[in-house]
Amino acid sequence: YMSGKVLCSSDSNWNGAVLEHYNHHHGLDLVTIESIIQSVDGYLWLLGDMGELLRYNGARFNPVDLFPGIQTRIYRMWQSGAGSAQTIWLCTNRGLFGLRQGQLFHHIPQERLPKGHYFTIVYQRRNGSMLLGTNKGAGYIYSEGDLRQVFVLNRILSIVEDHHNKVWIAGGISGLHIFDKTLQKIVLDQEDLSVFAVHRAKNNHIWVGSNRGLFQIRGFNTQGQVIRRIGKRNGLPSDSIFKIREDRMGNLIVGGGNGASRVGVQRHSVPIDTLLKRKPVKDILIDRDGSLWFGT
Repeated sequence: YMSGKVLCSSDSNWNGAVLEHYNHHHGLDLVTIESIIQSVDGYLWLLGDMGELLRYNGARFNPVDLFPGIQTRIYRMWQSGAGSAQTIWLCTNRGLFGLRQGQLFHHIPQERLPKGHYFTIVYQRRNGSMLLGTNKGAGYIYSEGDLRQVFVLNRILSIVEDHHNKVWIAGGISGLHIFDKTLQKIVLDQEDLSVFAVHRAKNNHIWVGSNRGLFQIRGFNTQGQVIRRIGKRNGLPSDSIFKIREDRMGNLIVGGGNGASRVGVQRHSVPIDTLLKRKPVKDILIDRDGSLWFGT
């Protein structure tokens, strides 16, 4: 079973890329890859859907046990910061742990959440506070040791802060929201819109991945103005967009229910190149060399 893929490509030549497949022959024996992160030392870290944690050393994926002798389930993996300040965050059944410069620390104990809740998403804001979400859709702010619940949605799948310090939240079937002291729902042109991903581009545009395609939007009131909508009718293999990344040239790399695509949003004609057709893409990493890693 092919559970991991990497595309080694220059930014300008997607069609001439070399596609390499990684599987159990390389130590990668996962049903589904939930998260891919590159640490500051260059290693790739992968999290499987059953909580398996692997690290790639350039030749083989090796299992990593950060909690020897202690039964710990890792639900999600995120990162924040860069360089020596980079932190890999692990959402577990024992609370939130951080891994920084090879040192593991217990950031928020599980006892601070209600019974049956656990963290599933971590976002570090520019002001130093953290916005966290749980499996029950509860949103928390954590700052200087204080953990405070500030809203509840159906789910919290993706978070990004814009250049006005407003936080955009993908809430699944709850839709798109902005958080700025209070939570506001953003109404786009689809009443039944499910939102899976939000991304702030280098030019500060906000892109939204949904079950109705890819949206470029603007506006900070409850009526979001759609600048562009890109979907299956424009050449994407699916209208369901789960992940959004951006390469060095400003192209969007999107993963959805039926493959991964590069979308040339800088051009008026919006050229689309698609790879990994008929494979749901759960996560995408653009590493330091510009190579693209896809978790399926």
